[in-house]
Amino acid sequence: MSVHEDIIKFGEESTVALVVTDPQRRVEYVNDAFTLLCGHEKREVLGKSPGELLQGPGTSPQAKTSIREALMNRTPFDAKILNYHKDSHSYIAGIYVVPFHDRFTGCDHFLALERELQDWDDELLDDHHFAKSLADIFCILVE
Repeated sequence: MSVHEDIIKFGEESTVALVVTDPQRRVEYVNDAFTLLCGHEKREVLGKSPGELLQGPGTSPQAKTSIREALMNRTPFDAKILNYHKDSHSYIAGIYVVPFHDRFTGCDHFLALERELQDWDDELLDDHHFAKSLADIFCILVE
């Protein structure tokens, strides 16, 4: 089983929003927790950039630039950003993104975990399910 397949299996069982993109940052996979968080159905997001779907007029240009630079440099990062639900209401998202290489398929991908924060002072890893999901993902990536 490839790393990519292991992550998708994990995503199907997870209550934490999970997104996998290709090297051009186009969505290849989202789980049900992602659709619950942002309102976009799986079929609507495939092939699109998470930024084009989730960012909006109130999203900080500085946050967008920082995220873009980390992605271009293939650097793992966490961030807080104002995202938008499909119905247009905004929410504060805590995200953790890590690039990974699937040694079985030879493909590069990005994986993102996302959760809604109640306010800007919330810590991303304060949520037990999120922290455990992040630890589980790292176990998959290093196997």
